[in-house]
Amino acid sequence: LPMLTLLNSNALLPLCELLGRLESRRLRMIIVDALEGLGKQHGEILASKLSDARWYLVRNMVLVLGRIGDPTIVDRFRPLVHHPRAQVRKEVVRAIQQMNHPNATDLQLSFLKDPDGGIRMAAVRALGQARYQPARELLLQIIQSRECRGKNLAEKASLFDALGRIGGEVVI
Repeated sequence: LPMLTLLNSNALLPLCELLGRLESRRLRMIIVDALEGLGKQHGEILASKLSDARWYLVRNMVLVLGRIGDPTIVDRFRPLVHHPRAQVRKEVVRAIQQMNHPNATDLQLSFLKDPDGGIRMAAVRALGQARYQPARELLLQIIQSRECRGKNLAEKASLFDALGRIGGEVVI
């Protein structure tokens, strides 16, 4: 498979199609690595697959784009905040955390109301690790809301941990 490194940008779309058909995780990861290397200068070509009907292809494109880390692609992730598949939304949370860019971190705020508790917790942890100041007020609102009482202990702990990281002594 070292010959994949010899390909040029003309191979991007065929590799994306191949990625959408492979069942072997090991082979998918080889294609993901190849797309990452080839796609650094062609993020828009890869981003065009974010609207594909196959959720697993969309998830893998998010993975590739997150690894590339081009902040100009962040806006292409916005529609995925409401993707019907939790696997896609979870990968978006991971990808934008890897990007470590203010626009990407801002998008994490959208996941604080996700229906999936695991995704909400991942977004909260990412905001806390980034010490993203604009999240402080929103985290306080969530903690003080009635809905917070019904959240499980792990989610409550992640909210308080993130708030502590972001707010520090100001919150105390």
